[in-house]
Amino acid sequence: MKEELINLAKQKGFVTQYFAYASVSFPELAWLFWLTECQKWLRETHKIVMNVYYELIDDSEIAYIYDITLYLKEGKDRKKDVWDFYEHYDSFDRKMMWWKTYEEALQEGIEQALKFINN
Repeated sequence: MKEELINLAKQKGFVTQYFAYASVSFPELAWLFWLTECQKWLRETHKIVMNVYYELIDDSEIAYIYDITLYLKEGKDRKKDVWDFYEHYDSFDRKMMWWKTYEEALQEGIEQALKFINN
């Protein structure tokens, strides 16, 4: 799954400086850096905000869920005087999916967010 996500991100134009240096000595830490760097790139370059939050299930188990907000540019997708300037996607509302760890939800959310980028 990691390699597929890295390849998808490369296809969409994301290039990292950190993953290659730390991946040999600290592979899990390098992967977390890669995820957060990609999340920042999505937000700053493409105005795609992907966040992870949690929900309690039966007051005993935590489920992690991602949401994606796409800010629409004025023009074809949005009219100038319209207040709705974003679209919102939630992993639970749309897919009824949640994850047991924050990192799993982050990884899935980044993958879905990357799919919104048109090359």
